[in-house]
Amino acid sequence: MKDDKDRPKKQRHTAVRVFNRLKQEHAFQGSETTVRRYVREAKLRLGVSGREVFIPSDPQTGVEAEVDWGNCIAILGGVETRLKLFCMRSKFSGKHLVRCYPCERQQAFFDGHIKGFSFFGGVFPVLIYDNLTTAVQKILRGKNRVLQESYDKFRGYYNFEPRFCNRGQGHEKGGVEGLVGYARRNYMVPVPKSDSLEELNQRLLKDCLSYGGHQIDGREHTVNELYEKEKGDLLSLPDIQFSNLETAGCKVDKYSTVMVDKNRYSVPTAYAYCKVRVVYMWMRWRYFTE
Repeated sequence: MKDDKDRPKKQRHTAVRVFNRLKQEHAFQGSETTVRRYVREAKLRLGVSGREVFIPSDPQTGVEAEVDWGNCIAILGGVETRLKLFCMRSKFSGKHLVRCYPCERQQAFFDGHIKGFSFFGGVFPVLIYDNLTTAVQKILRGKNRVLQESYDKFRGYYNFEPRFCNRGQGHEKGGVEGLVGYARRNYMVPVPKSDSLEELNQRLLKDCLSYGGHQIDGREHTVNELYEKEKGDLLSLPDIQFSNLETAGCKVDKYSTVMVDKNRYSVPTAYAYCKVRVVYMWMRWRYFTE
């Protein structure tokens, strides 16, 4: 087991492996329980225990929120649909917003933030993420990151600081990871049925508002009572909301369709062969003749 200190965690001796080797290589006659006890003590003594130890965090009011995605399904218009669950959670109060999107593309990512800021009535100075490709272009040494240009503009517009977890250390934003599971178990069971995505998100909003009366284990106050303490520390929202739109120049083909973001859409036949400018976001698009 001394050699295990220099081995990958997933290729170290377990108590079962030690027990089997003792039987095969040394005709050991003792019990597995005895070996388990010895291995546990030996690993602690040698410093090769595979278990990590965590210290509970004590977040400041109105400073940090965590953001993450999850997967879920819902029945929309009678059709079972795979959706993405956007989650934003205050580290201090536990207050949260959960919304469903058809994808994790950057415009949906931004829209989730915009809806979250509106829900909280302000912007958290620090947002904590995994290394999402919608935000991170390149991972450098330590906590340094090269940000996606459009995300950097969005971050600058709302004046918050992004903080990214170390690789493989999802527990660094454990609160929102727990929220993803909580939302699936409590907001999405049984599988919700809605006529539209907008209707589903209205139902989720009601669930999130209702959660404000919940008292998290180990805390003396409800989620909303803690939120009242922190909301004054949030950054003010800008007077004008971020323009979450993209534009593209397109040419209508002979079938009166245009290609927008790898999808083909129909336009009136009168625009066949014309050049148009398309303005679109994650849920809708409009076109204008040039």
